[in-house]
Amino acid sequence: MKFSYEEFKAKSIAKGCTEADFTPEIDENIKDLVKRINALGYKPPMYFSSCLRSKEHHKQIYLKKGVSEDKIPWGSRHLTGQAADVADPDGELRRFLNTTIIPWDKIGLWMEDTKYTPGWIHFQSCPPSAGNRFFIPESCGLK
Repeated sequence: MKFSYEEFKAKSIAKGCTEADFTPEIDENIKDLVKRINALGYKPPMYFSSCLRSKEHHKQIYLKKGVSEDKIPWGSRHLTGQAADVADPDGELRRFLNTTIIPWDKIGLWMEDTKYTPGWIHFQSCPPSAGNRFFIPESCGLK
């Protein structure tokens, strides 16, 4: 099932974003990210669990995890429409990604290492600071 910009926007608004958060640049980032995720070719339904975040929502997510305010990853691509978390409660998407030859370079997606993302898959449309295609999330404190 393909994602849509409308689904991404609706999920983001449901989680606290407002229309004002959707600048022309962020809109373009979201459309690009959605296109790239759809290019993976995964057929079963997929659902966004986290999309665009307002700064306040982003802050609350990390404070609830016990991350101190000075350690919150403010460079998160969730703040620019260049990242999304896709729900994966049964691990089917993870299995697909691990058993399918995916042209990551051609599609232009980067992904958090799945051992740090139980129940979801984090995709982003630009490289993390270290440039690795599969990377450890900044909030794990392992960098």
